[in-house]
Amino acid sequence: MQPPRRLVSPTTNERVCRGILGREIVWTAAHPHLEDLEPLRALGDDLADNALDALLAARTSSAAPACMHDLATALRDAVTALDEGDTASPYTHLSPSHQASIRAMWAHITTVPDWVDWALVDAGQSFLWQHLGYVSWVLSMGTLLGGYSAASIVAVLDATGYLSGRGEGERVVTRRLLETSHMLVHAMMSPEAVKPGGTGWKSVVNVRFLHALVRRRVLAQSKTPGRYSVAQHGLPVNQEDMVVTALGFAVVMLAGIERLGVTTGVLDPTATIDPDLAYGVAGYMHVWAYISHLSGIRADLNPLLPPAAARDAAECAIAAGLVGAGVLVPRADSDELPFAHATRATEATFVHLYAPDTTSRLLAAALIDGFSKVPPTYTPRATCIAAARIILGDRIADELGVPATTEKEVAKAWRVVRFSFRPFAMIWRYVPWLRPVLKRRLVAMHEKVFVEHVLRPAVGKRVSAAVKSDAFAFHTDVVSTDAVAGRGAKVNQASEVKSVELYVLRSHIILTLFMAVLGLLVAVQTGTLMWV
Repeated sequence: MQPPRRLVSPTTNERVCRGILGREIVWTAAHPHLEDLEPLRALGDDLADNALDALLAARTSSAAPACMHDLATALRDAVTALDEGDTASPYTHLSPSHQASIRAMWAHITTVPDWVDWALVDAGQSFLWQHLGYVSWVLSMGTLLGGYSAASIVAVLDATGYLSGRGEGERVVTRRLLETSHMLVHAMMSPEAVKPGGTGWKSVVNVRFLHALVRRRVLAQSKTPGRYSVAQHGLPVNQEDMVVTALGFAVVMLAGIERLGVTTGVLDPTATIDPDLAYGVAGYMHVWAYISHLSGIRADLNPLLPPAAARDAAECAIAAGLVGAGVLVPRADSDELPFAHATRATEATFVHLYAPDTTSRLLAAALIDGFSKVPPTYTPRATCIAAARIILGDRIADELGVPATTEKEVAKAWRVVRFSFRPFAMIWRYVPWLRPVLKRRLVAMHEKVFVEHVLRPAVGKRVSAAVKSDAFAFHTDVVSTDAVAGRGAKVNQASEVKSVELYVLRSHIILTLFMAVLGLLVAVQTGTLMWV
């Protein structure tokens, strides 16, 4: 069965018209070869898969652990029980292979690689908070929506109903978007948050386990004729899919905010950019290199790693005879310009996977409808459509079935950029003493929304004090795909959820007005009153 992917690399200097966010791709000899990327679609995440098997085996015992809604915590408890020889724990009665799997996964996620620079991580996290408004648009209307152009990735999303809603429409889509932002918010809180045991670290590890659950379920579905085809699309959530996701959060986000006029020259190796901006961008890429490590991307396949560390990992992988060893590592004779290799890797994976189909268009429509309902922004649907066309460009937007927009709506979208997003970015840069206050306020709004729209619907009742806002609400039932989405659960306190929505909406309006006024004052004082 012919896969819906381009299997042969373009020729050198060939212009690939379908660019990323309106950028034309000119193919070079330094781009990763598409022929080398194809084997990555057969590679998964054995550490997470084996650890998940072990945790689920313990769950079948009579003394099922109580924290199985949070597999990162379950893994920690399992290691503690094994180290202490707690015979009352079901983990100590697992087979030696299961115990070894638990220890191997724990060792991997608690060992910080030597190349991690925590000062650079801090700069990257601050860069995201400074550009948070832009990031929300780019990650939704650029990274996620643009990702639907890959039919092989869309096939997994459709099989799980993760972003289609499967008949429930915007309610499920909204919840999934909030779950994605939940991980991002916690991973960007502080360097301590992503160190082993931190809140962000736990969120990333739980997402990794979620991917293992998806692989398990979709592979089970693939045994039924007419369902997901491994021969056509590859292993669900394979190494290339994970790399594409990381590059979408890192490189595509940077290209997106550049397209919105926030920065210039970030992805242009010949441009001169502000040193502070360059350091923040480098930090942001560094954060995602570390998150990619925690997410299960093999070191020799991680294009965001520092070049020296990537080449060392490639040498080890080649020596071990691993499939695809080092195919996404920069060549020793390639340029060392900032972000050049990561940009080429993004372009190569994009060209390899680009194949929008009917399902792509259905998911794109569900995402646009769902994002318009996501608190605290509640962005109007017409504005979402205009933003999608501004960020993606008309060609990809057309092929994803994004509706046409008017000049009036485009102008309205640009006003949001200028008078809502830009003031926040200016205040973050020029009024540093306000940064902790702004971050706390934004996180508080997110936590309220997350608890009411994700955690409480998942458990089907009022959230108790025992269920914290940093918990990742997914189920580990292996029989039903519906269980992971929480379908069938009822929200009993609908009026209270509405009350939370109104509270967050009011808070957002007040915060936006405050940012606009303060931003205007800062612009006057600094001479940066340019609403381009």
